Amino acid sequence: MKVVSISEVRQDATGVIRQAQQSGEPVLVVRRSKAAAYVVGAAQFEELVAENKRLRRAELLRDVDEAEAEVRQGNLPAYHDVDRLMASLEGETEKSCDR
Repeated sequence: MKVVSISEVRQDATGVIRQAQQSGEPVLVVRRSKAAAYVVGAAQFEELVAENKRLRRAELLRDVDEAEAEVRQGNLPAYHDVDRLMASLEGETEKSCDR
């Protein structure tokens, strides 16, 4: 991956964009030796967005399949009011934060 300074971007933004488009790789822009931004070509960005969408959908479908399996097995707690459900969910959030 190519790394350029913010000064280089100011001097030759067109060249930095061209590099990202032609290489198909992001260009890392640094400011004071720290990552400030990535420049990616439009096609690569669109591919990344589409892949992210596919992955999120696949994860959602796995979660739905898992939930449906739990329902079929009858391994679900019953809540008689919203307060108990919310308390249960808050407990799960606290547990996941402890990990």
